[in-house]
Amino acid sequence: RLGLNEHKLRSIIQKYPNLLGYSIDYNLDPKLEYLRKRLGLNDAKLRSIIGNFPSLLWLSIEDNIEPKLLYLQDRLQFNETQVGKIVSRAPSLLTMNADSKLEKNIQWLEERLGLTNEEVSKLIWRLPSLLTYSITDNMEPNIYWFRERMDLSTDQERKIVKGCPHVLCLSIDDNMEPTLQWFEDRLLLQNTSELSAVIEKMPTLLGLSIDKNLEPTLDFYIDALGDKSVAIPLLRRNPKLFSFSLENRLKPRLKEAQEAGISIDSGCIQRLARLPNEKWNRSIKFNANK
Repeated sequence: RLGLNEHKLRSIIQKYPNLLGYSIDYNLDPKLEYLRKRLGLNDAKLRSIIGNFPSLLWLSIEDNIEPKLLYLQDRLQFNETQVGKIVSRAPSLLTMNADSKLEKNIQWLEERLGLTNEEVSKLIWRLPSLLTYSITDNMEPNIYWFRERMDLSTDQERKIVKGCPHVLCLSIDDNMEPTLQWFEDRLLLQNTSELSAVIEKMPTLLGLSIDKNLEPTLDFYIDALGDKSVAIPLLRRNPKLFSFSLENRLKPRLKEAQEAGISIDSGCIQRLARLPNEKWNRSIKFNANK
């Protein structure tokens, strides 16, 4: 019915042997069809969800699953399609108690960060797993550390969380602290005010890998401009330049600009990073004819 491989099926049965006693016609098939239609799932997504969360198969539709979906729709003002997409991205939401877990997390976001219901809905749309994280073990310690580490105001905290909700669940020791230290060292930031200014402009930088994203991208800009003293101030003023793909945008466009005989200065670098394709192509033609 689901096309699960033998290894996955054996693992599920070993962990949940009671499933062998469930009726296919009266329990399993109706529940799978309900999940497919209610959440708008294709076969592959349904197989993935049940393979990872087989406990959904013994939750009652009437007493458990449907009330949670209706709660999320009403509490966060999602329509049926939206709540289906939310749950398909974080199926464990259906295994949690609406009052003791989901509502507490929503209230924390509203009260602790001063977010409106609409703002909370946007955060959950971007990162549904926020509703699954522990307030005491994850979100509260992270926001406290973040405020102290960068001497943030409440407004700055709120702006950064809205820009990158992942900061509420990223590891402090393994991710955020090393990333902040990297920015301090590599962008020659002198104090917490300069650091917070960079992060506030582009909060999603905290989710990027130092080795795979930040370091290679910094090296690209330094090499392209041929002068670290030009590249670093440019990146401090425009940290969004770190967010563009090296392989899909920066390197190919630099090659195009060089082949067109265009001078590679700060203006060219910002154009090749920021412009959409159509405007970039026009820019190449215009500047090549100068």
